[in-house]
Amino acid sequence: MEVERFSAENLYIDGAEAVEVLAEDCENKVKAFLEVAMRRRPERAVVERIYVEDYEGTVMKTESYYRYLIATQLTKIAEYGGRMIEKQAETIGEVKGLRGEFKDYRQEFENYRQEFKDYRQEFRGFAGETNKNFKTWRKDMGRYQPS
Repeated sequence: MEVERFSAENLYIDGAEAVEVLAEDCENKVKAFLEVAMRRRPERAVVERIYVEDYEGTVMKTESYYRYLIATQLTKIAEYGGRMIEKQAETIGEVKGLRGEFKDYRQEFENYRQEFKDYRQEFRGFAGETNKNFKTWRKDMGRYQPS
């Protein structure tokens, strides 16, 4: 709306979220700003009421508010980014701690795998011996003549 002086602040009033907006310019621009504020809402915003009052103090220039807002957002980004780095370091520490456990499980798995290979080899030997015995038995049965 190109209002010359503007600021907005999120507040809590009696435990409820509120936004205080200060706008200063010629009467037509302020009136146009109010009309837009009455019609348009941020997505998912719940607006119960809008109060309009005269303000006797000084309102910062819009450009100054813009710089203030950017600095505030950058501060939040730095703060949350620092927290994310801490959490990342914690996660990396936990993952490194799990490496030893996984190494133990992997070694245990390798032991079972080798044991399974041994059993499989033993079973193959047993199966081969059984086949040989059955062949011999069939051969002997062919010669066997019941009396």
